[in-house]
Amino acid sequence: MAPPSSSNHAEPAHMKLGLSATTGLAGLGAVFALIQLAFCPWTSEVFVRLEIMLLGPLAIVLTVRFLTREYEEDQITRRGEKLDE
Repeated sequence: MAPPSSSNHAEPAHMKLGLSATTGLAGLGAVFALIQLAFCPWTSEVFVRLEIMLLGPLAIVLTVRFLTREYEEDQITRRGEKLDE
């Protein structure tokens, strides 16, 4: 049995940045929700605006990260470095 190919390469820096940004924005949204549930420091209108302000950049970062990853994987496949078995 042949050993699996060693195509495990580290993610590029911009992908790690995208993952960190996505995780940070989602975590911040969760923290805001927990603070609102526990202490109610904002009116409901302000809280919804805060969450929307976080969801916009989160959606953009997720979309850019996904499209970048798909493009890079497509380029690898087209070069023949990664073929389905």
